[in-house]
Amino acid sequence: MRYFAHAELVIAPIYRLECQYTGGCGHLIVGVTGRLDSYEGLSLLNQWLRVRAQEQRRKLVLYSITGVICLHLLEIWLFGIAYYVLQLFPACGYIKNVSIAQISRPPQHFLDDIYFSSVVFSSVGFGDLIPVGPIRFMAGTQGLVGLVLIGWSASFTYLEMQRNWPLSDPDAPNSSTPNPEISNPETSNKKGA
Repeated sequence: MRYFAHAELVIAPIYRLECQYTGGCGHLIVGVTGRLDSYEGLSLLNQWLRVRAQEQRRKLVLYSITGVICLHLLEIWLFGIAYYVLQLFPACGYIKNVSIAQISRPPQHFLDDIYFSSVVFSSVGFGDLIPVGPIRFMAGTQGLVGLVLIGWSASFTYLEMQRNWPLSDPDAPNSSTPNPEISNPETSNKKGA
């Protein structure tokens, strides 16, 4: 009996170290992969859009928005897979479903991890799933990463819309002639007075 108590004192720190190593490596791999995914993905999307510059300009905006959404879904799935893998090591913590009253740790569901990842990535934070234990660090970092990457994607989409979404339709008749009320503010003020 005394031997087992001593063994537990030796094994517990190793077990915690395993979680720190696994969680830290998982966090590092997912974080770097997510950033490279966004950087390389947006770069490839930009090159792909430049090759198709002769197509209808509004289609290019649709392609860029669809590409950005697909990149974010890939990042959400990468983090979701990391949550799933980290929960295989009990010392790393788990994601608890607070909407179900449970005394013990519930069984792990892969789609719950993907759902949790999407809620954290988009900073919605419904609160029905919460991280317990060291896995909380990864959840907090994912919220920051999601905020930055969504802002980056919004900037990319804005630039694509400026480049490819003209204010006037070039195919419409008389689109090259400016609207006199907009171009001459003095006449528009006189009409309103």
